[in-house]
Amino acid sequence: MAINNSIQKSIHDFLLTKNINVRSVDSKTGETPLDDEGNIDFGKIDLMIFPYQGPSGKNYGTVTVLMDNGNLQIFFGDKFGKGMEPEDKEDWVGSNTNPGFLEGLKSISVRHDFNTFQIQNPSRLKYTKHGIVTGK
Repeated sequence: MAINNSIQKSIHDFLLTKNINVRSVDSKTGETPLDDEGNIDFGKIDLMIFPYQGPSGKNYGTVTVLMDNGNLQIFFGDKFGKGMEPEDKEDWVGSNTNPGFLEGLKSISVRHDFNTFQIQNPSRLKYTKHGIVTGK
């Protein structure tokens, strides 16, 4: 898995600053890889999964972040966007004065020279993960 080790740590730290309980895993095993000292081995992580709760307290469901071959893909469902509370939508998308959650992830992607930042429907996740496991 040829991923720049620092992007996983950057995204993980970004999520922690947002008080998000993130599960970071290797998509091939579904487990959190640990190094010899029992710390998270960020170099083996390519998938992060977490619930997104907006500032209003409303939970919008699961967000999945997948890092693969210079591509950062964000998967989330239909509850995001039109159906969001105004303050939650601003936190998610951002505004002219306040960068949003997605903009923060895109900024990390650009900073680590990832070629692609894509937003996907979660129905595509199983096919994308299958492609990673099979090497296609």
